[in-house]
Order: sequence, then C-alpha cells, then structure tokens
Amino acid sequence: MVTISRASLSNREEIEKLIAEYHASEGITPIKERIAWLWRFTRLRQNSDES
Repeated sequence: MVTISRASLSNREEIEKLIAEYHASEGITPIKERIAWLWRFTRLRQNSDES
C-alpha cells in the first residue's frame, strides 16, 4: 500500500494516474469518476483536519 500525504492540486493528475495504474495492475478496471471522488474526499478531509 502506498500513502500519499500533503499532495497539492498540481499533483492531482499524477496521483490519479498512479491510482489507475495500480488498479490495472490488480486486474481492476479503473473508474475515473471514483478516483476523482476519492481525490475530492481526501482533500476535504485534509482541510477539515487543519481547522
């Protein structure tokens, strides 16, 4: 498992690509909408933790 912390918006495309490549390597079809949702959820969570 890989954890990515403190990623910025400039890293978004690279992170989404990394997640999609991992899914493909596990034989799972990457679903871009879910990957994007995960990104938004993670960013919202980080913002609430900083408050």
